Amino acid sequence: MRIFMSAIGSLGDVNPIISLGTALRERGHEIRVLCTADAEQKVRDAGLSAHCVLGQREYDRWRRLPREAEADRENVKALLYVALPALAESMPIDLPGTN
Repeated sequence: MRIFMSAIGSLGDVNPIISLGTALRERGHEIRVLCTADAEQKVRDAGLSAHCVLGQREYDRWRRLPREAEADRENVKALLYVALPALAESMPIDLPGTN
C-alpha cells in the first residue's frame, strides 16, 4: 500500500511521523512523507521518501507568524499566509484582463 504522511511543523511533529512511517515501511508499505525543507533530510536519513511541499523561505515566513492558541486557527493561518501564496507563486496563471 502507498501511504502519504504529512510532517509539516517542528521536530515534535516530524519525529512521530518518521517513527510511524519507518514502522509501516518495515511492514512492506511504500511511504511518502510530505515535509518542509527543514525536515527533508531527516526524513530521507530515516530511509523514507521525502517530498518537500514547503520551501525554506515559506517555512521561515510561517515560523515568524504569531502562534494561535487553537490548532485549527493555526492550520488555517498557515494555509492562508504561507501555503496558498507559495502555491500561487509556483503556478503563475494568465488571467483575462491582467496582461
